[in-house]
Amino acid sequence: MTEDIDTCLGLSDLQEDEGLLISIYRAWQTHGPTRSVAEHHIASSLRQDRIYGALEPLFGLFRVIGIEAADADRSALLSSHELQLLELLSPANDSLAPLFSIAEQCKAALAERGVVPRPASQITSSGHDRLTEIASLSYQMILR
Repeated sequence: MTEDIDTCLGLSDLQEDEGLLISIYRAWQTHGPTRSVAEHHIASSLRQDRIYGALEPLFGLFRVIGIEAADADRSALLSSHELQLLELLSPANDSLAPLFSIAEQCKAALAERGVVPRPASQITSSGHDRLTEIASLSYQMILR
């Protein structure tokens, strides 16, 4: 609870496609006993979505980023891995980081489908999700 409310990005701050990318990442972390089961489940559920053809490079990027243990199934606030994912997939990212080639493949596949996420650093936080989390935690503390 030490973060400034205005600096915490949440799902409500994202555009629809950005929110979908984060939802897919979260589902990838939590569905199934193995990554391949999770990937099959996600691909099956998105078979009719325009992002379907970009899932394989996206899963490759997820494998490199990895799983963020305590944050896979949590609040509407974005984790550090999720913020990193948005940064890597944004057109503004042209760094020569080790993830560059995987991120480039992923960005190209997403762009072909009209999915162009903004870098997390350029998304303005409304603070709504953080305030909701604070209110929820306060309510839980009162009921204990």
